[in-house]
Amino acid sequence: MRDRLAQREVPADVAHEVMARIDRADLIDDAAFAQEWVTQRRSMRALGDEALRRELASRRVESDLIEDALGTGEDDEEERCRDLVRSRIGYRDREQLRSERDGSHRRRLSRRLDALLTRKGYPGSLAVQVIAAELRAAADPAEG
Repeated sequence: MRDRLAQREVPADVAHEVMARIDRADLIDDAAFAQEWVTQRRSMRALGDEALRRELASRRVESDLIEDALGTGEDDEEERCRDLVRSRIGYRDREQLRSERDGSHRRRLSRRLDALLTRKGYPGSLAVQVIAAELRAAADPAEG
């Protein structure tokens, strides 16, 4: 809020008074903001905890509030990661994985999925584990 007031070139004494009034009225709740941010970004953008941590830190939310917000919710990061990977492996990918002999499509798809998970803020070790398991499952003819 302070940054926005400064961007709009609000005089310092006015900005200070505005912030004091907001504080007295208890209009800003960083804990509720962090919780809502995590809930929305997990569901709408499938972001991992590290990406959410960075986003909230850039918005100057205190680290203990960030950790509390990340700790709530019933779904765990591995399951969100698996769901995201599964959603990106299409029918054609499955067919190519089942029929290929040289592994080129698997490597290409693995790199693409790894880049996606990195952008979304999932840990590298989790990404490798999930990608390998999901590509094995996708290549299995018994899986539909």
